Amino acid sequence: SSPKPFWLTFPRPVRPAAPSPFQGRLPPSAPVARAGRMDHIDLEQSLKCTASGGHVLNCQELAGLTASLTLMKRQEKYSSICFWGKVFGVSGDYYVAYALKEPVFEFPAKVFYYAGEDFEFKPLPVLTVENAEKVLALALDKPFTGKPDTVIEPEVEGGEEEPPAEEEGAEPVEKPPKLTEADRLALAIQDIDFDTAVVPKGAYALNEAHVVVPSSDFKGLGATEATGLAKYAHFRPPSSIASLRALARTDAEF
Repeated sequence: SSPKPFWLTFPRPVRPAAPSPFQGRLPPSAPVARAGRMDHIDLEQSLKCTASGGHVLNCQELAGLTASLTLMKRQEKYSSICFWGKVFGVSGDYYVAYALKEPVFEFPAKVFYYAGEDFEFKPLPVLTVENAEKVLALALDKPFTGKPDTVIEPEVEGGEEEPPAEEEGAEPVEKPPKLTEADRLALAIQDIDFDTAVVPKGAYALNEAHVVVPSSDFKGLGATEATGLAKYAHFRPPSSIASLRALARTDAEF
């Protein structure tokens, strides 16, 4: 059976929202925050909105990502594919993207991909609960190396134990694969995305088929509203009882 996706979150302090750079320049009714994503076709313009964080992409990265994501979108037949972010490593960096599957019921599922400096995207491993707990138990705090095939499990002292002799007619027992940096990267991305995937409230709603879709009535947030954390909601399957009850309503908005 295919492994089930595993989501994990750690408590993080909530920082007060920074003043909007548009405050005082636009009327309160002018929309500032819209329900947008960093789509690959508008990558350069979207990155300008996050450049104040101190990290940007150069021309080579923009060209490589745009070409690679466009090709992957056509090959995988996705309706949209978005750039998620960049994870820094010692000898190389990771570029992360995700695609939204067509929703069948409620929330659309995210499929994550990663690439190195060659911009050839590969699917991120889907962690089981057991493997996620193993990665957490290692308590790794060192930077990523940038090599996804690097084994992160410590070596057993004295070498690996020899497997017991197999009985005649018995099927050979396969060893579980070693955990690699790609597994650690998958857990880190899922953890960050669980806490930070947000959209303006009211930007999405449930349609008649009980599927979350963009709301046609949403026109964006004003300059004052866009600075308030209370005006945003997580865009992911609900994890609390109150959110589950809200999703069960026929007129739920997100």
